[in-house]
This record gives sequence, structure tokens and C-alpha cells, in this order.
Amino acid sequence: EYCGVKLSRGGTADSSTIFGNLKEKAMDFLGSLFSKNKYSHFNSFLDKHLIEVEALMGTRQMYSSGLVNEVIQKTSDTLSKNNFSFELEGRVHEAVKIKMTQLLQVKQREWEKLNSVYARLRNSWSGMRNFFYDAVSGSDATDMV
Repeated sequence: EYCGVKLSRGGTADSSTIFGNLKEKAMDFLGSLFSKNKYSHFNSFLDKHLIEVEALMGTRQMYSSGLVNEVIQKTSDTLSKNNFSFELEGRVHEAVKIKMTQLLQVKQREWEKLNSVYARLRNSWSGMRNFFYDAVSGSDATDMV
């Protein structure tokens, strides 16, 4: 095997196949090399910005439109300091939207664990049971309060 091309039994292969594969591999390598350099600043920026968004949202206990507006404004302010293309700016906003959605969903699940109807009933179960037994046993209303 030579450069990903299986040689025939005689040890030779069609030269166009060998060089075609070499050219393809070289182009893939160079393309990945340039794309990494081209987007490395952007990727670094995006990683840092998403960490900042997560830190900002971590300080809040619940959703508010003010929080969303604050994150959008922070993103826009940060992007204005960089010279990214319109397409890359769109990618940043999309990534921030996805990150915010994930973080808000986690906050929603945490809130529901404490405040859903089921959670409130579960937390007051013993008090309601005692009230029921008192009511069934004929206790006066003044005794139950």
C-alpha cells in the first residue's frame, strides 16, 4: 500500500491514482491547516464569551427578560470590539442563544423541583394528612388551626 492506494501484485499502481490520492490528502491537510488558523481567533473568542455568558447567568436565580437583554447587549458590545464577518457574528449570536436556552432549561428544572404542584404537595403532605385526621376525628376548627 502506498499513500492509501493498494498496489497490484506486481507492485505497481496507476500513477494517476497514486498522485490523485497524494494531491487529495495534501489539499485536505492544507485546508485544515488554513481553516484552523483562520478561525482560531474566532473559536477562542467564542469559547471565552460563552464562559462569560454562563458566569453572568449563573448569578441569577430565575428567568427575566432583563437577563436576556443584558446577555444580548453584552454580546453585541463584545462583537463590536472585534472585526468578525456578518456570518461569524451570526454564529456567535446563535451559540449564545443555544447556551442561554440550555442554562435556562436547567434553571427551570431546578425551580420545578422546589415549586411545582407536585413538589408543594409532597412538602406539605404530613401537614395535610394531620389536618385530615383531625377533621375526621371531629376536632373543632379552632383546634385544627
